[in-house]
Amino acid sequence: MSENENLQALAAQIKACDTTQPYIYVSYSTRDGAAVYEDVIALQEAGKNLWIDVQANMTGDGYNSTIFNAIADHNCKGMFFYLSEHSMTSAQSAKEVAYTKSHAITDERAALPVVVVDLDEVTDLDIDKYVNGKLYAAFKDEGLSDDEEARMKKYREKYNNRVDHVTTKYNLCEIILDVLKNQEAGQVPFTKESAERVAYLSKML
Repeated sequence: MSENENLQALAAQIKACDTTQPYIYVSYSTRDGAAVYEDVIALQEAGKNLWIDVQANMTGDGYNSTIFNAIADHNCKGMFFYLSEHSMTSAQSAKEVAYTKSHAITDERAALPVVVVDLDEVTDLDIDKYVNGKLYAAFKDEGLSDDEEARMKKYREKYNNRVDHVTTKYNLCEIILDVLKNQEAGQVPFTKESAERVAYLSKML
C-alpha cells in the first residue's frame, strides 16, 4: 500500500463529528496526516468528539466555508494544533489558527483556546525559541508563492482582518506563534508514540 493509500485508508476510519454536541477542532498539516489521523481515530474510539477536515465532515459548501463554520460554531470549544515544521509554515494552518481570534469568534465570546501538540521536538517546550531560532533560520527568506499570497490576501479581506500582510514562510510562523503565546491553553510534549499523545489529549478533553 502506498503512503497516499494508507493516508486515505486512515481518513476513511474517522467518524463524522457530532456538531450538535461540544467538540474540538483539529488543525494540522496534511503532510503529518498519518500521525494525526491515528490520534483522532484513537480519541474517537475513547468517545471524544473531534472535527477534522476529512470527507465525513465536508458539507459541500466549499472547503474554507466548511472549516471556518466549524471553528465559529458555538459548540466548538477549542482547537488542537499539531505543531510541526510543516504546519508552522502552512498558509492554511495560519488561517485556521488566526481564525480562533477573528471577529467571527470574539465578537460573541472569548478567543478559542488552542492546545499545542508537538510533532517536532521543541526544546523545553519553548515555542518562541523554536520559531525564532530553527524556523527563522530556515524560512526567513523563503517567500510565499504567488498563489499563496493571493489566497492569504483573499482570506484577510473575507474572513479575518486581524492577519497582517504575509510575504514569507516565516511570516506564517509569526501569525501562529502570536496566537499560541497568547492562548497558553496547554502543550503536549513531543513523543513518537501516538498512545502517549492520546493519553495527554484525553486529559485535556
